Formats: sequence, C-alpha cells, structure tokens
Amino acid sequence: MAVGIGQCVVAVVAIGIRFFGAGWWMIFAMFTLGIVPAVIVAPVIVAGFLAPPEALPLLVVADVLLLAAASTAPDMGDNPEYQFPLRGLLTGYPGLPVGDPRSVRLCGVARWSAWGYLAAVLVLLVWTCTGH
Repeated sequence: MAVGIGQCVVAVVAIGIRFFGAGWWMIFAMFTLGIVPAVIVAPVIVAGFLAPPEALPLLVVADVLLLAAASTAPDMGDNPEYQFPLRGLLTGYPGLPVGDPRSVRLCGVARWSAWGYLAAVLVLLVWTCTGH
C-alpha cells in the first residue's frame, strides 16, 4: 500500500514538473482535463499497488526515468525556443534556442529516458500480470 501511495506522489511530481516548461504540452494537458498525462503515469501507479515486492527495484528505475523524461522533455510555445522544465526549475527561465548544444543534449536525455521508461513499464506490467 505504501509503495502505491509513493507512486501516486511520483506521478503528481512528474506531472507538476511539466508545468515549469510552459508551452503547448501544458495547454494540451489542460484541454484534455489531465487525461493524457494520467494515461502516461498510470502504469507506475498500477504497478505500485499490484506489482510483487521483488519488482520494487524495477519500479524505482521506472520512477527515475519518468522524472528524468518529465524534466528534460522539451515543450514548444509560440516562440522559436524549446521550453525545458528542468531549466525553468533551476534558472527561472525555461527557454533555450532550438539549435543550442544544450538543447540537443537535453533532448537526447529526454528521448532515452522516455524509451527507458516505456521499456521498464512494459516489463513491470508483464511482471505484474504474470506474477513472475
């Protein structure tokens, strides 16, 4: 039960981090009434409540990858810059030019974190459904 509640906290933090990179993602999340962000984080919440205790290390890996992807995935607005939530948290201004080397590195971290999160979630769901 405690792991499931912890997963709810991780999900809320991941969604909250995205609002520091204000752009179209935030607007899209609000227009869908939060359904799209909820679908993205739902697997870790379900796994937190249903996964066997042996899956806890994989759950932690999924959490770290989710938070890394949420904080580094770029968002676009009406200006020609990427909006990075991590940069917004650290400096107060989330924008970086599209061709900037820092943008390229952050996009790479976001891409690999998102793919890693997807792989970890798939393994977690199979593990949870099969019981081993």
